[in-house]
Amino acid sequence: MNTITNPILLQSLKIQYGQVDDIGNGRTQQDDSCVIIKPEIDCAVFAVADGHASETGHIAANTCMAAIKEFTDANLSILAENSLQFLERCYAYAHEQIREAFAKHYTEKGFEVKLEANGILLKRRFPTHSFANIVGGSMLTIAVLNGTKLYIANVGDCDAHLYVDKPILTQNMLKYEIDVATGNTNKTINDDTSETMRLELTRDHSPMSADEYCRVREFRPSPADPNKAELLFVYDDQEKEKPFCEPVFSVSEDGTPVVRDDVPYYFKNVREERATYVSVPNDADYIDALASTRAMGDFNIGNYGVTPKPEIQSVDLNAIFERTDVACMVIATDGVWDNWLPEQVTKFMMDKSCLNAIETDLEKGALRVTKSFMIRNNKSAQKKFKGGADNAMSIVVYFKPRELILKESDLHH
Repeated sequence: MNTITNPILLQSLKIQYGQVDDIGNGRTQQDDSCVIIKPEIDCAVFAVADGHASETGHIAANTCMAAIKEFTDANLSILAENSLQFLERCYAYAHEQIREAFAKHYTEKGFEVKLEANGILLKRRFPTHSFANIVGGSMLTIAVLNGTKLYIANVGDCDAHLYVDKPILTQNMLKYEIDVATGNTNKTINDDTSETMRLELTRDHSPMSADEYCRVREFRPSPADPNKAELLFVYDDQEKEKPFCEPVFSVSEDGTPVVRDDVPYYFKNVREERATYVSVPNDADYIDALASTRAMGDFNIGNYGVTPKPEIQSVDLNAIFERTDVACMVIATDGVWDNWLPEQVTKFMMDKSCLNAIETDLEKGALRVTKSFMIRNNKSAQKKFKGGADNAMSIVVYFKPRELILKESDLHH
């Protein structure tokens, strides 16, 4: 997917973006993305999805993108007037559209499909067969630009980062808006006041997150020990079924989850993040496991606390443009992030050659940057994963203040 656009002039900003995918060594592209620009209401929407499960992953990711486009077109006033409500309702709509898409897919293939009261979708080929769980879903990140305020919502690990050309960013520039799953608006964001060139805009939904463990435990505690979640948070062991892998956390008497270091684990990427899963218990009606605590779809494991409801954060670009005249946002799937250290992406996006590309080639400069980024990503993935490179998708967006652009235009004339 290579989308070329002219620079987009909104009321206060100029936007240039590139949108590129790479199938890696996969047989099916299970990642998808969309960019929606609405100059008439001074808004833009950027979304990236990463589907999982071999048969249904691409359906989930593609359905997310179709649902976002449909929902946006039908709700422009909400997008402009209440971006938080827009995001909350958009995620809910996409989740239900996935359920319908899965049911349609298997019905058309000749399966009998049954919807359980708890939302689980089941299938069977013949009346004499037992029903089986329909597995699959997608990670999803949506960024909404409303004027100069950028809202970022995510479930799962399609991470988004913001980059600038000098160390001026501080963590307190990032505002925690809401956890739609709990209603919490008071989660602590790292209050480090040191200035950097990068902000991580998305929340951590890995099974290593103590916050997520506590949320899931509150949703469905273990019947045997209410200090623990019934959903299992485990280190991956490829020699064992997921319910029998070692727990990520030990839980103290007061219920505090503490990450364990006393068991074998391996790193899943160049950032040395540990390979972990959440899994239903071994005695569950339908066995299920997932590498994230939040996802779209995944209806069975959702009954144990995996949720399609996002966490939403925001950043005011005006505060950034008081000290610089360019910022870059990258939203990508884990087929990208698994191959880069954070400082490497910062250096790449703020390299003089990339900034020169968007200055001298207004129509295609950002796309050229994105293509170059993805070519390098593929080379790194092929080297690291030796023929097992994951699907990859990225959107790279450069922002500039429109006032500055107009001044530069005056100088040229």
